[in-house]
Amino acid sequence: MGCIFSTEAVDDGGPLEIPVQAGEIYVWVPGFREPKQIDLTERLKGTVSAGLAARLQSLRSQIIAVINSGRNSSVMKIRPRRKSLDGNPGEPDLEKALNDYLPTLLGLVTGGEKFSLAVEFPWTNVVDENKETALGSGYYELLSVLHLLGMMAIQEANLCLTPRPTADGFNPKASEDNMRNAIEILLKAASYFECAIKAALPNTPDDIKAKLPADLTETMLRSLELQALGQAMELQLGFAIGNVKASLAVKRRLACENVEVWDEAVQKLATVPLAEALRDKQVLFVKWKLAEAKAAAYYFHGLILDEGYEDNTHAEALSCLKAAHAYLKESQKARTEFGNMEPLTKYDTLNQFLSFKITYR
Repeated sequence: MGCIFSTEAVDDGGPLEIPVQAGEIYVWVPGFREPKQIDLTERLKGTVSAGLAARLQSLRSQIIAVINSGRNSSVMKIRPRRKSLDGNPGEPDLEKALNDYLPTLLGLVTGGEKFSLAVEFPWTNVVDENKETALGSGYYELLSVLHLLGMMAIQEANLCLTPRPTADGFNPKASEDNMRNAIEILLKAASYFECAIKAALPNTPDDIKAKLPADLTETMLRSLELQALGQAMELQLGFAIGNVKASLAVKRRLACENVEVWDEAVQKLATVPLAEALRDKQVLFVKWKLAEAKAAAYYFHGLILDEGYEDNTHAEALSCLKAAHAYLKESQKARTEFGNMEPLTKYDTLNQFLSFKITYR
């Protein structure tokens, strides 16, 4: 189902490089937030030890340096390079920089806020640099780091499924390794958003929650978690479709579970106070995926009914297949509108595994 079933990425174990202005979409990445530079050593004087303040400054500055380096070179390294032959590590990557920062940050917020009045942590939305938010809370900083890790994982999954030119000039279907890697990466993304919802948000002071940007609200984080889960399930359904041993019941179950996930994602996203252009683009994406999931669910349910011998089963099966066809058309319409809406995005052709044909006995 969907455009992500017919893509392939070449992964040689080196760093995955994300084009900053990538327009080719296989997994939708709504938008990054990035930290802005501040002098923590000065602002934390008398609040924490000089050594801890210096460590925080160093770790946070490293994150900003990697982001700026990626912007200047048009790509962002999100996976560590292999060590060189002399044992020296390759150039730093963003995921490593964030993971180095995370334990120190967790130590600071464990047991409650320690410097809410001492320093405000500024972050900005890459899509709209005017939307900078600076809040005096370690939990806000933690939420921002977890959100960025989750968004990076979604972007990495998109890159895994983006086709690369081949020697013969053709773009083959995604290899099983690439698809399985994408599933793992999407589940990792979902885990970051879940951690933010269950571990960080409940401990965030109410006054800070009221000031959180839309990207970090519980409904938005839940919507992103559901998107990652939904696209992972979509890939799992693709494996089931290609497996001759997988029963129709298994395929229907996966499709129905995917419908539930995308339906909740649509509901959550509808309540997020995003900017109109960003919201409309993202809503179209989740509605496209929901319609595809419904098409698959009705399709496989129709095939199961068609195997029955009870009265009216063939008529019911035909009704399901007609519904599947209607939802497929709806998904194609949403997909086209999504691609044509600013910012313009490319998408792969829909994998036509649904035939919507029924054989009458």
